[in-house]
Amino acid sequence: MAIKMKCLLCVMLMIACVGMSEATVVSWDGASSDITGLGSNINTSPNDWATDLALDSAWSTTDEVVAAVGSQASFKAAIGRLPGQRRIAQINAGSNQIFVGGNELAGSATSPYTTLVGFDTSAFGAEVLKSISVRLRTRPTGDDMDVRWFVEAGGSTYVSGVVDSLTGAGYKTLTLSDARTILWYVFDADANIGSAISDANSLMELSDVTRVGYHTTSSFTADANWHGAYMNNFSAETLRFTAIDPDPADGEVVLETPILNWTAGDAANAHDVYFDTVNPPVAYMGRQTATSYDPNTVLGNGVYYWRIDEVDDPNIPVGDPANVWEGDVWSFEIGDPGLPRNPSPADEATDIDVEPTLTWTPGLNAIAHDVWFGEAADALELVADDIGLAEYTPSTLIKGRTYYWAVDEYDGTNTYAGFVWSFTVTAAPNPTDWTGGGASDSWNDEANWDNGVTGLGTQSNIHDPNAPALIDATEEAVAIGNWSR
Repeated sequence: MAIKMKCLLCVMLMIACVGMSEATVVSWDGASSDITGLGSNINTSPNDWATDLALDSAWSTTDEVVAAVGSQASFKAAIGRLPGQRRIAQINAGSNQIFVGGNELAGSATSPYTTLVGFDTSAFGAEVLKSISVRLRTRPTGDDMDVRWFVEAGGSTYVSGVVDSLTGAGYKTLTLSDARTILWYVFDADANIGSAISDANSLMELSDVTRVGYHTTSSFTADANWHGAYMNNFSAETLRFTAIDPDPADGEVVLETPILNWTAGDAANAHDVYFDTVNPPVAYMGRQTATSYDPNTVLGNGVYYWRIDEVDDPNIPVGDPANVWEGDVWSFEIGDPGLPRNPSPADEATDIDVEPTLTWTPGLNAIAHDVWFGEAADALELVADDIGLAEYTPSTLIKGRTYYWAVDEYDGTNTYAGFVWSFTVTAAPNPTDWTGGGASDSWNDEANWDNGVTGLGTQSNIHDPNAPALIDATEEAVAIGNWSR
């Protein structure tokens, strides 16, 4: 179904909620480097358009398509009621804008005539059109121009009532909200505005939208070169169903328990709140209509995770996938913002390489860092003093051992002593995998040393079966059978 009146809900639009969380935006920006960097105009060939201009205005040919330039959307253009005259669709490199129009020749009586510009919005899929914005002006300053919205949806073509009337040389920005409470019409094959499809105060919502743009009708009394509109900025956006704008911001460090705030999805009438110390959060805090949540307790230092699922009908079951839009997981941390955080390797991580690079997120306003490192949490040694980068690479480590480290941050005035973190290096290969015979045999197959451990050759002799186990300087000793390399 392409049209719905006075309704934003997925279930009433007969389209699935799944995959419709984030808004989709299609735009054309004359200030983009894609356009300002053009060396010459991009034109459709003016005389290649079909001679039957009435049908041409209803997209009967493909000659009017102007391809996408960089990240800017492609568009299709047509002109009606301008028989026998020159006509063009163009990206003008001199003025960095789109022009669609025709050349009025002396003695002609073609006023008024229409132009159409429709941007490719096939990326919208089944999503619902929410907003349109366009910035344009008449090219000849003496022309009067009525502007309407133009939409292709569900295989049909529509125009709105007149959004605004332009005259003179000044640019004007128009939005879809300007046309929300005026008539919408079917646009017929003869480039004429057909019958109204809603009463004057209705709100039309469109899905399966393939093109969005503007329709202009130019009126003039004097001959001029190229009647039509200049356009230098356009955007169209679909409805957004998920919550956005978390406060505290995702990953923010705060000093005390915050009140959580967010911006609701476009169709939300209620919000399911999840809040927890695990990621993703599983603790359900309840359903509410307010866009804020107070944990209502004093939280200790640490990282907390939260998610808002948007609900269109407050009476549906929690988690109903047909009517609930699951939000992103956000987090905040309670602690001193001057402290370092987000260690890599993560605290208590395992299977870490013997040559790791330690990194972290610096404390607020930190200008220097001291790194402490060692094999005992209570006996760390200062290994890097007053360094500028938030990273440190220790000497090659021994497999299987656990290491501890901490970072002190300095902001020019105060020093903040960080938490002690730890990680464990990947375990050493197991000597019981040896396939040799006696204590004096050679280890001839390098694959027996964990597919070739650095520093171990293919002729590592086994000797002194009563000696302590020693594999390599980079390996953790493994006392199995009291043998060594």
